[in-house]
Amino acid sequence: MAWLDQILEGNTLLRNGLENPCKLVEEAAAYRPGFVASSPNLLANLAREAEATGITFDTKTLLYGGAAASSSHRSRWSRVFNPERVIAFYPTTDAGAIGVSAMDNGVYETFTETHFVEILNEQGVHVDIGERGQVAVTAFRSRAAPLIRYCVGDAATYEGVKNNRVVISSIERSSDAAVGDTLVPLEVISGWAQCCLLYTSDASDDLLCVDLGGRRIITQNK
Repeated sequence: MAWLDQILEGNTLLRNGLENPCKLVEEAAAYRPGFVASSPNLLANLAREAEATGITFDTKTLLYGGAAASSSHRSRWSRVFNPERVIAFYPTTDAGAIGVSAMDNGVYETFTETHFVEILNEQGVHVDIGERGQVAVTAFRSRAAPLIRYCVGDAATYEGVKNNRVVISSIERSSDAAVGDTLVPLEVISGWAQCCLLYTSDASDDLLCVDLGGRRIITQNK
């Protein structure tokens, strides 16, 4: 995709999420990042640390994935990173990255080079445009553990095909939720009374945890 070639231009600095956030912010500021990518909460934590020390960035592109971004995330990103463009990435645990929302508008174009994505109803039949169903993925390069019409556990709306890419929108978790290290079916949780569950993706609220792919990616402006 053209947008991917553009944002990956320049030198790249790779750092894992176990580093001191303050040190990472100082190093990133000195590196003049043009492209920053991570999970929403880790980006928010990085922005919070930068804001506390008065550091701001002139970022061309900010990419996030692995969880939904809240209004507070976006507000902090805007103040600190001042990105010209925000891109949402759609990664899955088992099937890998399957799509991207280049406009960050909740509409995702899937990667037909590596995956065939379908939206199926309860009978396993592909839904019509505008209808919702389960996200099923066939991965072309999963040779060791083939994935064929594998339901990733998300629901989405089928928006048709654009530029030879299956387009989906309004993605949400549908099959289970994470409680500690355990995945619990949503129908079980719905029967729990007086209970508050906090779900995070890959412990992304933890300042010292690793991010998507085990690292943050920062690209230097030329």
